[in-house]
Amino acid sequence: MNLDKFIAMADKTEFLATTLGMQLVSTPDPNEAVCTLKVTQAVGQPFGYLNGGTSLAVAENLAGIGSITLDEDHMPMGLHVTGDHLHTVPIGSTIKAVAKILHKGKHTHVWNVDIFDEEGTLCFTGRVTNYQYSIHNKWSLSPFTDSRASTSPHASVHPKSLCRLIVATSTPEAAL
Repeated sequence: MNLDKFIAMADKTEFLATTLGMQLVSTPDPNEAVCTLKVTQAVGQPFGYLNGGTSLAVAENLAGIGSITLDEDHMPMGLHVTGDHLHTVPIGSTIKAVAKILHKGKHTHVWNVDIFDEEGTLCFTGRVTNYQYSIHNKWSLSPFTDSRASTSPHASVHPKSLCRLIVATSTPEAAL
């Protein structure tokens, strides 16, 4: 997946991926997003290992970056994130995260995200479901466009309200 736009944006704008220290990597596979991350004390836990919350944050961010790269007309909003921590990663190591899209629907994207240590050991595996919210409404703005045109039938619905509505009225399977 070509992540050049996000790599360039990371040089100019701070967002969670840059705060964590994620280094995005473009790959030839258009359905795969990749990043590396140096495990520092800032993303670790007091016992000297990668914090599990960091793994979840990396997974959700990488899947979100993948979703917006696949569909720049929609803003990904995380509906569901789940993960299993399989192996510890000590501070000082570098991890590699690989997100692969499993489902690219009209309104949802489902990603599998695996995180590996330097030896290639699977340390984390997770699943991220993103709701693809149209950027053509008054509440959202793509990082790649200045358009705020209000053409969506949901233009008067704030994205947070829409997420609450989706979560309250359906299961993740029904949202697909």
